[in-house]
Amino acid sequence: MPGRALAGFLLGLFLGTAQAAPAPAAVAGADAPRYLAARQDWLSGRDDAAALRALSDLAVAGNAAARVLLGRIAGMPHLHSHVTAGLDRAARIALLRHPGGLSGQSWIAVAAGAGAPLAQAFAAADAPMARDDGTAEGAIRGLIAAGETRSALYNIAALLSVGAARPALDLLAEAPSVPQQPAAVIEDRARAVLALAGDPVPTPRRFGVPDAAARLQWQPLPPASQTDGAGLRAWFAPAAEVAAWQPLAAFCRGECPDAVPGCLQAGAMGMVMSGAGIFPFASPSEALIPQAEYRASPRMAADVARRLGPPERLAGLAGAGGQCLSGAVAAKRGG
Repeated sequence: MPGRALAGFLLGLFLGTAQAAPAPAAVAGADAPRYLAARQDWLSGRDDAAALRALSDLAVAGNAAARVLLGRIAGMPHLHSHVTAGLDRAARIALLRHPGGLSGQSWIAVAAGAGAPLAQAFAAADAPMARDDGTAEGAIRGLIAAGETRSALYNIAALLSVGAARPALDLLAEAPSVPQQPAAVIEDRARAVLALAGDPVPTPRRFGVPDAAARLQWQPLPPASQTDGAGLRAWFAPAAEVAAWQPLAAFCRGECPDAVPGCLQAGAMGMVMSGAGIFPFASPSEALIPQAEYRASPRMAADVARRLGPPERLAGLAGAGGQCLSGAVAAKRGG
């Protein structure tokens, strides 16, 4: 079996810190007073419709930072659907996309075409990973250089999924301050791919052996053998230790203090059903809104609620925890 096919097969079976990089270059327009005001309004969560209109006006006027931020928000429905669901098609396009044509154009593509390095990094990473010419690795290096660590890790995982184990390990080594849990899983799987193919396996591990919480973050969908009540409770028991899920854990502690384990279980199941991915509560752009700032912002609780999907779907999950979470989500999500 060819190396990449073998690696992809093994990854399918599995699915059943480096030197500091230079500081990311400043994004043009990120220090403009109107952009800073719109950014702060969006982080406040008080009036997302007004904040998105302000970012849209700035994007039309040529502000690169607004273009990138709005383009990233547009690609994350939980960050805008409470505003855009009630708009007609033309109004939705006018709010989130560059005007022109039947469907407009992504602001990321527009900003990339205008020479904005951060937009170019995002645009390049959108290309298919299954290429052997180094394009994918170059795109990921662009994200690393831009300070978009979580987007880089997501794309390193995609690179590994097409069998590129050695490049995945090399890129992990180049990324500064990567989240340990997903990095440990990626490293573990890349090492297994190399070992099965008979290739040299680097030692020692950089990120340690992935623990149960790391594995749960990577693969939150339980196996068929653990879909009864007791099996689900055991499967989701490490949920409180998943670093990427801490906004959900904080939400459950605040809203459902008497049913935190069930709330976490229902929330994790809701994320699975919503296709939330390995970084469900990531900033739309770490270069423009650092992860710590986004998580500490007033909008975080509402974004958690929107990320979990329809509240009525949560009500039937994990008993009292799901019932409590359902009510809290309905109260917090707005729109």
